Amino acid sequence: MFGRVPRLPVDLLFRNVLRDDSVCDYNAYVKSLATDFQSAMLLAQRHSSVEQKHQSDQYNKKVKGLPLSVGDRVLVANKTGRGKRKLADRWEPAVYTVVASKPQFHIYKIRDHDGQVRTVHRNLLLSVNFFPLDNTLFAEDDLRSVDTVSHDPSNVPDPEAAVSEPESVAEHSVVDSSSKRE
Repeated sequence: MFGRVPRLPVDLLFRNVLRDDSVCDYNAYVKSLATDFQSAMLLAQRHSSVEQKHQSDQYNKKVKGLPLSVGDRVLVANKTGRGKRKLADRWEPAVYTVVASKPQFHIYKIRDHDGQVRTVHRNLLLSVNFFPLDNTLFAEDDLRSVDTVSHDPSNVPDPEAAVSEPESVAEHSVVDSSSKRE
């Protein structure tokens, strides 16, 4: 059938298959299958590395911003949120410092104030060297010193002690209204 002799289960029972030269043993089949899989894997890896290089070259053609140097302070794009982000922050609140760079790949290693190091592409960074070096504008001590409204009932002012209209003005208004009636 289709140019070859069919093998039936009965042939295996009577061992007629073993006389056929085209049928090989199990170990030889496994070895040939392993070499075929290995050559296919090497071919796929070569093709994948060529495509990765091509895609990285295309992505790096459109790098945003100027190159950064070690010690520059940067913000990282906020890519964590999902869903509608119309009013969300575009940048993470922490300021990072550039620790190392690979300018040919536009990749930078950055460190936050806790010491964690991240590796990011230049397109995800915003230079913020114009920010002040110290955080005196946002210090917690300054926020604590702001006067707050107390909700303690003993601190509420007495309503009777409030400023009222002078009596003489009240008398004139009464006199005026009575004189108009007459």
